Amino acid sequence: MNSPLEMPREKPRSLLAPLFYRSTSLARKIFGQKKVMRFFLNLTFILDRITVERVADVYGSEYFDAAHAVDLELLQRWIAPDAKVIDVACARGHWTREIATICASVAGIDRDRQLIEIARENQTANVRFIAGDISEITGSFDAAILFHIIEHINDPVEFLKNLHGIAKTIIIEVPNHEFDFINVVRAREGLPFYTDADHVREYTKDLLREHIESAGWRIVELVNVKASLVCFAKKL
Repeated sequence: MNSPLEMPREKPRSLLAPLFYRSTSLARKIFGQKKVMRFFLNLTFILDRITVERVADVYGSEYFDAAHAVDLELLQRWIAPDAKVIDVACARGHWTREIATICASVAGIDRDRQLIEIARENQTANVRFIAGDISEITGSFDAAILFHIIEHINDPVEFLKNLHGIAKTIIIEVPNHEFDFINVVRAREGLPFYTDADHVREYTKDLLREHIESAGWRIVELVNVKASLVCFAKKL
């Protein structure tokens, strides 16, 4: 039985492709290979950002689930069934509710009150949603979830240090800068390379390790999953 991802060797002909190749060949002769490369790096960066936003609009949660590296199977290795968990910057609470299916209770917190109101529309028995900042939390949790958070924070080391008084373990997911070599080249060329306009940095495995360990956490596991880095760490 053929896979749905299989395709014939002979592909449909595109009318635009030959035109682009010919114009690119001419541009290289006029402007040089380096300038043409930089032009296309900028062009594809803009088109990638627009495409991501449009796909997210159409596919919604299905897209965000696919984009996330973490899944419940992985989380069950790190979160005990009787654990109390806090989901930091939980947005509409999709992952908060998912995590609640594998542990005792989950608190989702976000500074955006409108998102919290949306999250509360689908609140389940062992989930509560809090409008506020993680620095305002006084309770103690077994684990803190930080999915695509610290790449937005100016001082991630200080932020992670402050979590010592809140959680025994942390589970972090960030985009992996080195997953896409084209983005690596953009950074080398001094061109825009962020994967979100609100990011203040992109992470490599070495940089993530440095920030987590500098904040006084002991890394138990740090893995590449899909286009992300996922880390499980405990207090020293």
